[in-house]
Amino acid sequence: MNEYSTTGLLEEAIGYSVEGDVIKRVLIGGLLVSFSVLVLPIVYILGYYVDIFRETINGVDTPPVFSTENVGVRLKRGLGATAISLIYSLPVLVVYVAVFAVVVGFGSLSGMTEGSILLALLITTVIGLVGSVYTAAVTPAAFVLYADTGSITGAVSLTGMKKIMSCKQYIVALLLSLVILTVSGVIAVVISFIPFVGFVFIGFIQFPVIVISYRMFGRAATQSDYNFTSTAPQTTH
Repeated sequence: MNEYSTTGLLEEAIGYSVEGDVIKRVLIGGLLVSFSVLVLPIVYILGYYVDIFRETINGVDTPPVFSTENVGVRLKRGLGATAISLIYSLPVLVVYVAVFAVVVGFGSLSGMTEGSILLALLITTVIGLVGSVYTAAVTPAAFVLYADTGSITGAVSLTGMKKIMSCKQYIVALLLSLVILTVSGVIAVVISFIPFVGFVFIGFIQFPVIVISYRMFGRAATQSDYNFTSTAPQTTH
């Protein structure tokens, strides 16, 4: 695959996101994201995201379709993706809990003043922001490895992660993704204030943005020094 410029990487991903039956895809994907609190929808949509990477590294230029024929397979991949997400989230959780315990312990010894409360809020906010950037950076690379190897073990390969994440195109994809995810996040927050139906529309904003983001990461990964296997099958349409 050809190397893309900064704008070219984003333009290609946007073009990719509108290929095929985009209305049907966004409707289904948006609803799944909106109702992800019900567990099964988020597991399934994670499996769909893995398929984006699977097909991208196999040279497919249209997004995966939603079909009743591959529900079981997608759920299985989604469970794997869920486990991988939890594994990579552990460092953030450990740091957060440790810092929170220190702050609370310090506050108990010195007395919870207004200053200590503000300091605790500042520290937890910074950790939250750093954790969000960390998650945005490592999750796509881990999903690429999972899509390629088909195993959770393969997804936690430090060598593979290093090769993919050190690629210039991957860093560009990360920066672009942070921008579009932040903008879409602000829009989603505003929409969430619409009484009764606001939460439903959030998915229709977030889903296409994630498709664009993961396409960029998938394309970027193909430019890295990571050696993809020749056995990653394409999802059947």
